[in-house]
Amino acid sequence: MGPAEVCKTFTTAWDNADRTEVVVFHGEAPTCSENQQIGGFGLANIARVKAGKPRIWVKFAIDMDDIMTMSTVDQRSGRWG
Repeated sequence: MGPAEVCKTFTTAWDNADRTEVVVFHGEAPTCSENQQIGGFGLANIARVKAGKPRIWVKFAIDMDDIMTMSTVDQRSGRWG
């Protein structure tokens, strides 16, 4: 496959959330429950603001050995997860 990366911006779903979980699934089915969970991690200490205000940048990268890595950053605080 070769190296590739994609970056997406996500946000929180609830007011005053101070953390979020990023869960990654593999598959082409229309719902998560029909696909295979391949990883996940959390990002804590997000500023407590209204839902939709935090901007959480998530980077997915695949290296030459087809190993995927994920990283996140809260764009307001600069905190990496």
